[in-house]
Amino acid sequence: MRPICVCGHFAFGKDKLNGQTIKTKITSQALAEAIGEEHLMYVDTAGIRCMLMLVPKLLWAAIKCNHILIFPAHKGLRVIIPILAFLRLFFSFKTHHLVIGGWLAGFLEERPSLEKMYAKVVTYIYVETTVLGQALKERGYSQTVLMPNFKNLKILQPQELPVINPNTPLQVCTFSRVMERKGIDEAVWAVSRANEKLGRTAYHLTVYGPVERGEEEWFERLLSNMPDCAKYGGVVPYDKSTEVLQGSFALLFPTHFYTEGVPGTLIDAYASGVPVIASRWESFADVVSEGETGYKYAIGDADALSEMLVDFAQHPDKMLSLRTNCLNRAKDFLPQNLLPILLERL
Repeated sequence: MRPICVCGHFAFGKDKLNGQTIKTKITSQALAEAIGEEHLMYVDTAGIRCMLMLVPKLLWAAIKCNHILIFPAHKGLRVIIPILAFLRLFFSFKTHHLVIGGWLAGFLEERPSLEKMYAKVVTYIYVETTVLGQALKERGYSQTVLMPNFKNLKILQPQELPVINPNTPLQVCTFSRVMERKGIDEAVWAVSRANEKLGRTAYHLTVYGPVERGEEEWFERLLSNMPDCAKYGGVVPYDKSTEVLQGSFALLFPTHFYTEGVPGTLIDAYASGVPVIASRWESFADVVSEGETGYKYAIGDADALSEMLVDFAQHPDKMLSLRTNCLNRAKDFLPQNLLPILLERL
């Protein structure tokens, strides 16, 4: 068996916990368990030094491998696709693009020259959501395959769910990159406002996650103005998420990114038996079943989020009754249920 090249944002030796890095690592780990690590070749794209070495590394992969898996974000795609397009003039490998998020169709539409190369070089496109799959098919990409994000997490059993006392402050959290466009300040304001409306500390909010580079000043301002009902909980290793989340009343996901795919943090929440209150991004319905695993509100509408929190504090069973549904939904995002979609094409 010839090796399979996995080209992605591994960030070897660095403590990176963004969605791109996590998906690259989790998919690689699942592949290694399925076919053996000795059959994999890794190419790291994290950092300038790695990007400068892409040409020789991908040349070696083109010589050695029949299949090259890529996990690029926006900038990486602009670099990797031209390299692979050139190498395909001399080698006959297949390229598998595992898309992170839901941005690809619009990104290609705005870059016609890149799209011409992309269409020629990519053999299969694995998308996380039906929305992106349909958008790509409308652009002529018949090789689009639906493969949602997945995580190898321990899913709690119903009897393991911690007891939540609705008469004490309810624990809610955010669990993502800490940045303004993830709506973190919106969550802080909405929780504080809900407590004011209720006339008591009905909620405590904990913000988990790494602070995005370039957002440090914004975060310092947020911390300095953070009310007593909110705190920063630091960075949690991606394989410890269920330990931290279990017992939470709800996960808040107030993203302002309309083209989110299948956020790994929602999988973490489901495996922990935690329902979701999320802004309605484009592919919301692919991930959250309204009234079954969570609830939605319009992107950026902090008042609506606050009103929902008031309602759930007054009627906590609306959320608590969803916990078992979340555990069942988590099974849909296990590697053993989704990795075969990729394996059968390798």
